[in-house]
Amino acid sequence: MEAAAEKLAGSTSNPYSALGKFFKAYFSVRMSLKFGDVPMTDALRGLENTTPSYDSQKEVFVQSLNLLEEANDLMAAAIAKNDNSLQGDIYLGNDLVKWQKVINTYKLRVLIHLSKHADDSDLNVKGRFAEVLNNPSKYPIMESLDDNMSYTSTVRPTPTRPTPATAASMLAATTTATPTSELWLI
Repeated sequence: MEAAAEKLAGSTSNPYSALGKFFKAYFSVRMSLKFGDVPMTDALRGLENTTPSYDSQKEVFVQSLNLLEEANDLMAAAIAKNDNSLQGDIYLGNDLVKWQKVINTYKLRVLIHLSKHADDSDLNVKGRFAEVLNNPSKYPIMESLDDNMSYTSTVRPTPTRPTPATAASMLAATTTATPTSELWLI
């Protein structure tokens, strides 16, 4: 993602690079929460590396927090130079300030998830959390529903009338579902 963003924009300092770092952090954290140790450092190299080494969950979180910091810095630089190169954004309408808020709010979410590991000096959960909250000009966060990242589909589904068999199976599926939770497995 990051290489494609750099190639597209011609430099590493652009909104696409910031979003590439954000999405790499987002998906790495998500995969690590589901599967534990996952490839991150050696991942996404295609045929260049078909057997990537696995990073521990802690390494994934440290790298992801660093990526989120870099994404915030790149987005801030793009905003400062009034970069309007981001196009086709279906979530936030190409609004870089809103994207910066998403990046920093997600960083807080990750840090909250790591709160059980607040004493780990490599993660520096307390310090990173305080840094975001105590510096709103550098780390703006989502403050209202106006900042919400959502996609509204313009396609309306064709209404169908369920048959008794499908209605019964839908009811059974909702009553037998068990809640799941994602746990950090370190």
